[in-house]
Amino acid sequence: MSEKTTAEARKIWKDFSEKKTSEEETKNLLLEFMFRRKFELGLASMGEDDFSDFLVYMAEHFVHILKKYILK
Repeated sequence: MSEKTTAEARKIWKDFSEKKTSEEETKNLLLEFMFRRKFELGLASMGEDDFSDFLVYMAEHFVHILKKYILK
């Protein structure tokens, strides 16, 4: 990942961990991030339907994953 991409992901995480963004906002930011960075994240080989299904699946789990990460 490029430094710009890494910095963007870290900002999303930092804002969530510092409670600057809500769970819903963070989930939406992560979905947008993944959608815009599909190629850079290695998800370009997925078809549009599979990619959409993947984003829907991940949307259900982002906040849970982030909360677990905070505990570590």
